[in-house]
Amino acid sequence: MIRLRVWASFRPLGWFGHEGGEYFFEYDVQWLEQPGGYVLAPQFALVGTRFTGPLVRSFFENLLPEGMALDDVIAALALRDPSPFELLGQLGKELAGVLSLLPEGEQPALQQLYRALPYEALSERIRSPTPLLVSNEQSTMSLAGAQEKMGCGLTNAQTSSPKVWAYRPRPTSSSLIRARCATSPARSMNTRA
Repeated sequence: MIRLRVWASFRPLGWFGHEGGEYFFEYDVQWLEQPGGYVLAPQFALVGTRFTGPLVRSFFENLLPEGMALDDVIAALALRDPSPFELLGQLGKELAGVLSLLPEGEQPALQQLYRALPYEALSERIRSPTPLLVSNEQSTMSLAGAQEKMGCGLTNAQTSSPKVWAYRPRPTSSSLIRARCATSPARSMNTRA
């Protein structure tokens, strides 16, 4: 059996795993016993039993990007026919919303960490064929899947010397940088939060 711990923000929610050719999800005992626990999804009642089958597989597979975005991420990570479980193990440190999937024994990072990102490096990332999702050494999927976006911090935006900061897990990004947008593939688009 292999499994990943499902976290809701910084609280252990349950376990997603694979055993005997079948995916499973089960709530963590702490989650069931503490006040404020809620269901992961309507199909997973808040009970202490193991859920298996297509509903589990479908729920967790839907956390992954689709189509060309998924193909680009797989190629950039040099994975060969990865299972959804393997992909979630690689990219699940931050999913859209509050969920994280981490190996047993790891916990979500509590601090927001940024490092300076010079404009030259930012330009290189935007021009590169590598998907922005995996252009950072600590790739995650918290920014609406793999929609060619990269979270960053922007300071001194109204001055002549703005600074761009690359994020590490669990930041609150102030800006999104999106490359190859659908309306104009050759143009990047920047969005301020």
